[in-house]
Amino acid sequence: MTNACKWAGGFGRAAVALALLSSSQAWASPHRSDFVATCENGHSYPIRARAVSDQGELVTGTLWTGQHHAAHIRLIPMGFGYRYAASGLWLDGWRSDADLNFGKHRSVACTVVPG
Repeated sequence: MTNACKWAGGFGRAAVALALLSSSQAWASPHRSDFVATCENGHSYPIRARAVSDQGELVTGTLWTGQHHAAHIRLIPMGFGYRYAASGLWLDGWRSDADLNFGKHRSVACTVVPG
């Protein structure tokens, strides 16, 4: 089973279900993404899994914020939903709905879909 499938299983458990959509606004990335956060600001942010738990949950990964800019994200356990945090940004969500926060005062609503 690929990491993407394992991550999808874990994300599906944490998120319950994801819509099988794709974004025409995704920018070209030199890296394959397992998921994409498609946001209301018109940008799409690819997410690539790096480590997956035995239960299939994403533990660490890379969130691409630009063509050559990546943030190493790590799961922060929460009682409700999920949070993946990096230096200066974090992704909070439940199911396929998420908020991508670029600091305390700048956030954008997103939908997380398979990549």
